[in-house]
Amino acid sequence: MALAGLHVVELAEGIAGPYAAKVLADLGAEVIKIELPPSGDVARQYGPFPGHQPHPERSGAFLYLNTNKQSLLLDLDTLEGQRLGRTLLAHADLFIEDRPPGWLAARHLDYPTLQQRHPALVMVSLTRFGQT
Repeated sequence: MALAGLHVVELAEGIAGPYAAKVLADLGAEVIKIELPPSGDVARQYGPFPGHQPHPERSGAFLYLNTNKQSLLLDLDTLEGQRLGRTLLAHADLFIEDRPPGWLAARHLDYPTLQQRHPALVMVSLTRFGQT
């Protein structure tokens, strides 16, 4: 696969960020998706659903956007969750995120902080209105 050996951490929900990571996963990158509590990616609520019965594990949109990925529910509002997030990012080549301005900085996961620890890490922000 073209991107075998590329390690990606995705902290994005909805469509844009997950789709970008899906393309990379489909090309062979290892993608680890971080979902936030309490209910994970908002796309789990998007249809279509088999039999029109909404269920977070059966969302057609979520399943399509997250094929070939691994995922975990990680509470980045806790110190332990932040530590685990930084551990995942220490082994990543690429970080895809879509959080609002200030969200990552409040959790010590912003680009300036991560760059000090992992200068080769590439960060892609797919935010609705940028970081400022």
